[in-house]
Amino acid sequence: MSSTTPNLGLHKYNPATDGNLTFNIDTALNTPFDIIDEKIGSEIVAAAAKPITIPQGVSIVHSDRKSRFKDMKITGRTLVNLLGRDGNFENGMNWSKWKVDAVTSAINPVTGINRCNVTLLDTAGNINKYGLTFSAGKYYIALAAMKNYTTATGPRIALAYVNGTVVNSPHVTETQYFQTVYAKAAITETSTNVGIELQMGGASGQSAFVDSVRIYEITQAEYNALNTMTAEQVAAKYPYIDDMKHVNAVYVQNPGRNLVPPFSEWTSVHSNANITDPYKLVITSPDVVWHTSFVQIQVVPNTTYTLSISGNAVYAVGDEVSNITYKNFDASPTPFSFVTKGTSKIVQISVSNGAVVGTFTASNPLLNVGPTSLPFEPQQPSYMYLPDSNLRSNVDGSVTDKIYMDGYGKPRAIRRFREMVLDGSLSWVFDVDFTGYKTVKANIQLDHSPLHRVAIKYDGKVLKNSSAGDAADCIDTTTTNGNIYISIADADSGWGQDYSPTSDEIKAYFNGWRISSNNTASPAPYTGAGNKFWYGLGAIPEGPTWYTSSNDINGVVNNQANGPSRYKLMYQLLQSVDEPISYEGELMLHNGVNQIEMGTGVVVREKANVYYNGIQKAYYINNKDMGASALRNRTDHVLTIFKDTLVDTASWELNRNLGANTLQAYMPRVEKFSSSSAYSVTYIALDTYKFGIAPLTITGVVTPNMKEAVDDAVHVISELRRDVSVLQTINTQKQQPQQIAPALLNEWTNKGNDYPPIGYAKNDNDETEIFGDIAGGATAQGTTIMYLPSKYRPKRTLLFDVSSYNGTTWTTGTLIIGTDGRVFVDRGINSEHLLFRNIKFRAE
Repeated sequence: MSSTTPNLGLHKYNPATDGNLTFNIDTALNTPFDIIDEKIGSEIVAAAAKPITIPQGVSIVHSDRKSRFKDMKITGRTLVNLLGRDGNFENGMNWSKWKVDAVTSAINPVTGINRCNVTLLDTAGNINKYGLTFSAGKYYIALAAMKNYTTATGPRIALAYVNGTVVNSPHVTETQYFQTVYAKAAITETSTNVGIELQMGGASGQSAFVDSVRIYEITQAEYNALNTMTAEQVAAKYPYIDDMKHVNAVYVQNPGRNLVPPFSEWTSVHSNANITDPYKLVITSPDVVWHTSFVQIQVVPNTTYTLSISGNAVYAVGDEVSNITYKNFDASPTPFSFVTKGTSKIVQISVSNGAVVGTFTASNPLLNVGPTSLPFEPQQPSYMYLPDSNLRSNVDGSVTDKIYMDGYGKPRAIRRFREMVLDGSLSWVFDVDFTGYKTVKANIQLDHSPLHRVAIKYDGKVLKNSSAGDAADCIDTTTTNGNIYISIADADSGWGQDYSPTSDEIKAYFNGWRISSNNTASPAPYTGAGNKFWYGLGAIPEGPTWYTSSNDINGVVNNQANGPSRYKLMYQLLQSVDEPISYEGELMLHNGVNQIEMGTGVVVREKANVYYNGIQKAYYINNKDMGASALRNRTDHVLTIFKDTLVDTASWELNRNLGANTLQAYMPRVEKFSSSSAYSVTYIALDTYKFGIAPLTITGVVTPNMKEAVDDAVHVISELRRDVSVLQTINTQKQQPQQIAPALLNEWTNKGNDYPPIGYAKNDNDETEIFGDIAGGATAQGTTIMYLPSKYRPKRTLLFDVSSYNGTTWTTGTLIIGTDGRVFVDRGINSEHLLFRNIKFRAE
């Protein structure tokens, strides 16, 4: 009798039994051909790629097949916080108080290191800021993260005196966690004294908390769309940022079907647990106490997940943040399916001995999206990192920077905007003296359009685009002679009324220094007579930290004051510029459901300051008690640790239980460490508001069928061969630089004891790098440590922060490197152990 093929079900005659049957064309030919055309034909013909859109945050994305995420496109966006940096409460209380007491607190802030605690002194009160300008025909939104503590009404935002009335947000009654609320305003009449109030009511002594306050100008379309958005969606679209930020430090990553990482990457592994294989954990319990290891995994709210895990260990699934338990500890068989709650963002998977003596195993944990368990497979992550994208836009988004993929599959940016720092390196000169302020100018010959420009003051406030002679804090870039004009309040600069500052004094101001006629806690304007003293803008003056008249003025002309004290200007180009951008990785989508995370704050391959603790016999990166090992930014989580160019994450243990900025990596098995290797770290920073914002969406395509997938694979292989050949040619032509040992002066010597000796060299970017550990020398201000020879010296005098040890604690001090190659002590240096790390600069 006839049969069918096993895969496509095509009809087959049996010669032994069907020889006398009439040949049926439909059965034997037409129907099989239709099946072949349906099943295979559509896979081997040209077809249009299928579009994919990835939103910001954690989301579910569907793909019909495994494919590269191709033809990626990202549109720029700029947010300008009209409150500058005051809404983050990092620099104290720059708010007025009405019938309340308000102080900053470092306990559980939403962003940064401080929040504001507000306590009523009467039945109602607020903290407020007035003097904002809202223009007719414009639209604005004010947002804040708030949490009630004991007030009767709960806190809220109010925008006062907009169109002659007050616009309020809802009250926040939640006492367990912060909620973001907002007030919006469509302006019909211009007001120059709009106020933002953070209000509350109740009884004296009752209090509430606030953080992350921001005000943005938005478009009419965005204003109208607020009515259809949840509060969480609004908060995500308008996150807190300091001053002005753009789409930057973007990452998008897909962990693969299995959302559970290897045990070496779990959030916490108990000391009584041993990782015997990447996906096998053995718990040895000598007593009847809990020995629990756990991992925290991001999830999408209101979504079904399924967990599978083997072994005799007990396990649990919960949401620690929202205090939700999906499954309590037991050893019941998996798979186990659950639906996340509407508030869930993270689930915690825990394995333990269950407070029982014995040996317990947990192996092959797998968490996948959907109600059905998938076969076990290790996590197969893919990603795309764009650490320096900086995609800008004007306010209404009609003119934007964009990322696209070129013919070689590499990202490029079409730039419509540029941004520059207005610091002391520009040719500033005095212009005109007005009552209470002065105008200064510099010739910079900007190739810019007058249609759009935004300038930010040293404190993060927005300068008004106007004639600089109108008032303080204005900027004018519309002149035809190439000059920009900025008006500066005498109270900011320290210049006395009727005093005309010199060019160098103006440069010092733009480097973040304020002048004073005395060296006391009550600075006085400088009027042209007597000594000159400088201190950092916004700083509390203290004598030893000042530059005085006995110092060369180059100290303030050529060096930045500590802190974010620079002016910035973003401007629209007359002609767009197409340029390559740095990137790492390639995003893949697998067939079916993909959980994708897209956000901002990625730092790629930052050089690690590996610290050896001789007492604990272990190496550390980013340990809070070992300042020399700190990364440049507070760290949310480490993605990868590299040894030279190789992934080395498995050699390190990550401890995420020490709080903000104390996520550490340590290597207890010292034999795995290579002193001749360079270590680096890719991580997500905690303070993303300092980096930029995530794009609203990233768009791209996936291959629709087998032919397009094969064509794409051939194209990728061709490009890889081209890239490899280019690298081989470059490496053949390039001679690696050798580190040069300098002559150390004033009793400074190499630290010794396996610490790297001091040396300098030119890197691949033709920058001078100084690296090593020294000790034992003189630390008085001005003490010379060494000299750099010609061709290794900076083009201008530079100041660097360095870590040093006084025998008890690590502290941060500063070194100066002059244009004559002299490396000398500025202040705050200890002789027990001085580190040269991350010191590099463009050489002469």
